[in-house]
Amino acid sequence: MTVSEAQPSVRFSKSIAQVGEKGLSISVRSTYPDGKSAPNAGGVIDIGLEGEREQTGSFVKLPFTTDAQGNCDIGLPELTGRGRLRAVASLETLDGKPMRHPAASQPVLMIVGGAQGEAVLDNRELELYTANTILSPGETAKVFALLPVSWGKTEKGTIWETISGRKIYDVRAAECQGRSWWFEVQAKPEYGTGFYHTITVPMSGGKYREQTLGFRIIPWSKRLTVDIRPERRKRNR
Repeated sequence: MTVSEAQPSVRFSKSIAQVGEKGLSISVRSTYPDGKSAPNAGGVIDIGLEGEREQTGSFVKLPFTTDAQGNCDIGLPELTGRGRLRAVASLETLDGKPMRHPAASQPVLMIVGGAQGEAVLDNRELELYTANTILSPGETAKVFALLPVSWGKTEKGTIWETISGRKIYDVRAAECQGRSWWFEVQAKPEYGTGFYHTITVPMSGGKYREQTLGFRIIPWSKRLTVDIRPERRKRNR
């Protein structure tokens, strides 16, 4: 097995965030093709920002070195602009030695929204995002909708929310304006083990765009908690 076979993977701590949000992070893992950790791997995470009118630019470049288990968590700077963050990790060294063939991860994305109505991207379709689709009874979650270009009448009008599952539990309307909107859902007891949240947006010519997110409801007592601890090194005897 050669160092050139080591590969990085990268992940944001959330898939959707808001301008001004702090405490977010990005994690890198370095492994070999068989899944074993590639410890002490170094490189750079290049994070770009794509915004409205397809404007792109660099957000930040973060150097990293993974630990003995091949992991590294890095805090992100405060989010100051709306758009879509795109991160790629490049693996350049292993145990301090340059790799003959540096390896790049698959890109990962995070949407950064702003205030109600503010444009984020030049999307032509309705897009829905949420940070968590597994909720406990009574828990709430934000849903962020990227509204299509030219929706409604000059990008304003009535947007419908439908909560459904075994039946339609609720239908509500909201007067919205602009290119994005934040909604909120709650895991109510009557929803049982899950529910669907559907957003319907009017378009020109009497047409509509519709997207749905599914949520599972699991009591806290039944949710899996993972405690990750470093492995103990085995001593040779």
